[in-house]
Amino acid sequence: MAGGGDLCDNKVPAAAILIPKARKNVTAGASALGRLWGLQPMDLVVRFFALYRERAGRGTFSVQLPEGATVADLTSELRRQFPRLAPPEVQIVAAVNADYAGPETLLRDGDDVCLIPPVSGG
Repeated sequence: MAGGGDLCDNKVPAAAILIPKARKNVTAGASALGRLWGLQPMDLVVRFFALYRERAGRGTFSVQLPEGATVADLTSELRRQFPRLAPPEVQIVAAVNADYAGPETLLRDGDDVCLIPPVSGG
């Protein structure tokens, strides 16, 4: 392949190319993607608080993501499912199993995820 983007040149690990493609539509095709990539779907419970509860119109939401998904994958899917949840420039803060979790945190089947809205005041 011209331009040096060839997988065989050993400059880019194959996993770095394959995994993001598997995450493009994490919920709608989680089971199909799991079979395709050999990943098992994970069932997660998301809890919305305060402003997020109002915008989502519910307190909890069950979602299925492919194995290996991160908090960032989850928040992307939730923004897709609930477009009014938070503006794109707002980073959604999450806690996984009662511990604050960064966007790169890997999720596991059965995790309890709480979305914590921004707080203002003085």
